[in-house]
Amino acid sequence: MIEPKPSTDGAHFISGEVIMRGNHLTRSRNYYGKEMYGTTILFSCFDNNTLNKITEAMKAAYDLEHWKFCEDGTETAFEELSNPLKLDKSFKGKYFMRCISSERPGLVDAALQKMEEEPVAGCTGRVSVSFHCKKVDDKKILYPVLENVQIIKNQAERRYKVEDDFCALSELTKITD
Repeated sequence: MIEPKPSTDGAHFISGEVIMRGNHLTRSRNYYGKEMYGTTILFSCFDNNTLNKITEAMKAAYDLEHWKFCEDGTETAFEELSNPLKLDKSFKGKYFMRCISSERPGLVDAALQKMEEEPVAGCTGRVSVSFHCKKVDDKKILYPVLENVQIIKNQAERRYKVEDDFCALSELTKITD
């Protein structure tokens, strides 16, 4: 397993290897009326190391920015904030988190070479994410901003060639005769 470099900012998280789906890393997509880049990261619900690092980064963002919620003089506890990390039946045994950014994230391959092509859904890689606080329609939320992405395995590289899976029909009839 690849260990991430330590983060210099408590509200900044650098993952180990995660699965990425719904990638829009080279072309923006409309999210809630704004052009954004993003991906959904998935990791095992048994990966306590990743879960703890994300929780620490979210708490650091809360410590740095919770003043944004104090306009009316009331304190908001960390536990009362909307958590971007979800556990869902559709991703059996996995946590997932949608990470978006208004700016195109840095995108490199395993050898740190810049990538221009969109990685396929299901690729694995590492992400760096910063967490921030904001108030949306009276809801107090923590949200992840995608900073950079390193693709480790792009599923397109592992696809089987059609020529290797099938023989010509003429060859097939010779075998069955």
